[in-house]
Amino acid sequence: MTEKSYDTDNKHIAQLSQNVEEVQMQKVHNAPLDSSVQYQLEPLVNQSRDHLFKNVSTASSPTESSHNESVSRGINISGSHDQNEKNWPTPPTYSRSDGKHTDDGHLMEAGLSGVNATEIDEVKEGLQTDKQIRMAFVRKVYFLLSLQLLCTVLISVLFTVNKTVSDYVQNHPALFFISWILALIALVVLFWQRKRYPLNIVLLFTFTLIASYSIGTVVSMYSAKIVIQSLLITLGVFVALQVFTLQSKFDFSSWGPFLYAFLWALIVTMMIGFILPFDRSFHILISAGAALLFSAYIIYDTYMIFKRMNPEEYIVAVVELYLDILNIFAVITTIIGGTCEASS
Repeated sequence: MTEKSYDTDNKHIAQLSQNVEEVQMQKVHNAPLDSSVQYQLEPLVNQSRDHLFKNVSTASSPTESSHNESVSRGINISGSHDQNEKNWPTPPTYSRSDGKHTDDGHLMEAGLSGVNATEIDEVKEGLQTDKQIRMAFVRKVYFLLSLQLLCTVLISVLFTVNKTVSDYVQNHPALFFISWILALIALVVLFWQRKRYPLNIVLLFTFTLIASYSIGTVVSMYSAKIVIQSLLITLGVFVALQVFTLQSKFDFSSWGPFLYAFLWALIVTMMIGFILPFDRSFHILISAGAALLFSAYIIYDTYMIFKRMNPEEYIVAVVELYLDILNIFAVITTIIGGTCEASS
């Protein structure tokens, strides 16, 4: 082998080594591969490989042949050690994941590649559709709730300002207990048929009328001033808790079991108080605890409506918020009325 041939080989090897080092540096820094280097690598490698094997075949020294074969294997940038391989793979391209499309039509987003842009669009459309469904569900819930509250307010005003109606319901206390029993029955039937439209709407307002009669009976025992104060306080508490829940980042879904346990504790306490009446101060204390409990229920139910509840369960959502508001109004009226009576 002549000295000229070795010089030519060394030039090719030096050129290839420089290109390989440039590729490796760009892979480390995750920078775009220079197109000139990319398209020059394959012909340079093939040319040098053919040239070296040609010199090896004409050389008579086994030491030189072994040396040239080692050099040829050493410059194989594809990582393959098969000297008979002819189809060299195209060097990969590297680019920063900046949310743009690459040459293969895929989207580089959030540091990940291989996600088709169409799939990303479908996911975004699905999320947008879910949000629209959720907001339609919320609007339906609050529309029905507004109708329920309007009906209850009108009946309560009638029971408060009309002396004849007020005297009638106070002189027939049995109707109050009957209304609660009928309300419970209507509530059970409503939950049973809650997905059968329009029967569920009819049952919902049947329950609302019966519950409004019960609330009207309660407010007829107090002055208009106390009822208005209780109404305004209830409205303020409800709006404040709604705003707090929607602005908060806390997950309130874990409150459910604890609230349920406290609710049953309150029910048992009230049953004991009905059989063995407590004194006035302890009764006011229980009412304050009930107000805190149902305030927490407003937070919990609001969070579930906006985040978790199935949009098909709008009847359940309406009833839960409606009962929360009624209970807060009733206990606040009891607290204010009991305080006024104690002071007088």
